[in-house]
Amino acid sequence: MGSKTSPASTSSTQNPSFNEALAVWASIGVLSFGGPAGQIASMHRVLVDERRWISEERFLHAHNFCMLLPGPEATQLATYVGWLLHGTLGGLAAGFPFVLPGALVVLVLSIAYALYCHVPLAAPGGESPTRRFTYRDVLFGRDHVLTDISIFFSKLAVVTFGGAYSVLAYMAQAAVETHGWLSAGEMLDGLGLAETPPGPLILVTEFIGFLAGYRHGGEPELAFGLLGAAVTLWATFVPCFLWIFVGAPYIERLEASPRLANALSGVTAAVVGVILNLSLWFALQVFFAKVEPVGHGPLRLWLPDPATLDVEAVVLAALAALLLLRFKFSIGATLAISAGAALVWFMLAGAS
Repeated sequence: MGSKTSPASTSSTQNPSFNEALAVWASIGVLSFGGPAGQIASMHRVLVDERRWISEERFLHAHNFCMLLPGPEATQLATYVGWLLHGTLGGLAAGFPFVLPGALVVLVLSIAYALYCHVPLAAPGGESPTRRFTYRDVLFGRDHVLTDISIFFSKLAVVTFGGAYSVLAYMAQAAVETHGWLSAGEMLDGLGLAETPPGPLILVTEFIGFLAGYRHGGEPELAFGLLGAAVTLWATFVPCFLWIFVGAPYIERLEASPRLANALSGVTAAVVGVILNLSLWFALQVFFAKVEPVGHGPLRLWLPDPATLDVEAVVLAALAALLLLRFKFSIGATLAISAGAALVWFMLAGAS
């Protein structure tokens, strides 16, 4: 078992019982707001500073190891620490509470969004999606959307390195531009919905899978939406558990490898570039109502129309940055204040 061989069993750390750890993992799972950065900071505070279940050095090494793996690093980090304390059962006890509460909330929000937010969707090339399926087509042809969902998110789970932010960059552009499952604005809505509940930000994949199945799966729409969400969750999270359980026993050997350190440096540098690309892409989509792609040889640039600048979005983004960076507000408080400010803005604009 991992708890017998790991540095967590030193005089500076404490070994909890399984039931004690399960209770803490459950509390972390329902309070883990703010995306991977906020979730990792929360885990560090609880596990290293307060509980002393794992040392600072071990926590940082575990985080670096998870950054080398494809998939959401916060979920994998929780799973790894759970494995470290109580083996495979401990990893499952840590990982499931980290995912399931948020997954249930995102599913409810996705259903509400599909039923009550009637936004027209353009397929690739500007055409409206028209092929509809019946049950006899679903068992389960290569051209069916559920097959596309399973293939796309299975690939995503094994080829996207560097954590949730790097996954989002590729996923958002493919889901919007290549598959046409939703629009750029709806992708932003999905990110907002995924930030609302606790759990990993990568749960936005569930939102995408639900909408893709709901809109393109056939009748009954809700059933195909649920199937799309289920397939997406399976393809997204099962591999991230397996990476930990397969790789964790060899982490000590990997830690001493200079090649691993070099690989980590390369991955980290690439992730910084990917996150920058993601930030710019989403910023343009949020701040401007019209953004057009312009090709320059192998490069593809997105140019906004300055006349479509959304002043409200810019002001709210500046407010959130001020609260987070200057006044050190928590993610939850920042979200609540920003949502309240947006509501007040909307009410004042409607009254004028």
